Amino acid sequence: MPTRDPNIAAHQEWLGFVRPTGLVVSSPALVQAGVILNRRDAEGQQLLNNCIQRTQKDEPFLPDFRTFAESVLDWQFAPAGYAGMDESPIPPELELTITWLLYHSPPPRDGEGGGGGGG
Repeated sequence: MPTRDPNIAAHQEWLGFVRPTGLVVSSPALVQAGVILNRRDAEGQQLLNNCIQRTQKDEPFLPDFRTFAESVLDWQFAPAGYAGMDESPIPPELELTITWLLYHSPPPRDGEGGGGGGG
């Protein structure tokens, strides 16, 4: 029986803890990309604990993503790097309006096959 890669197991264990919804990158892909979880990261765990608060039911939550990103992930939020902020507004010539177009196929005529799949 093949042995399980402990790095993949660590990612799968972490996914079990956070129970994500939406897009998730596979554990083997993370390991192949060199994303290895440090199980002895006490400093990182303390930084995370400093960012969370608890609900009345003692459930942890993150009240401020920016604080988390800066202190735990060491992200930098330089206003010059983000268009659309007060410090760096989007120039009028670059503004655009996005509109949604909903396509719905007409119902089939008598004697024709099933619907066209437009919903």
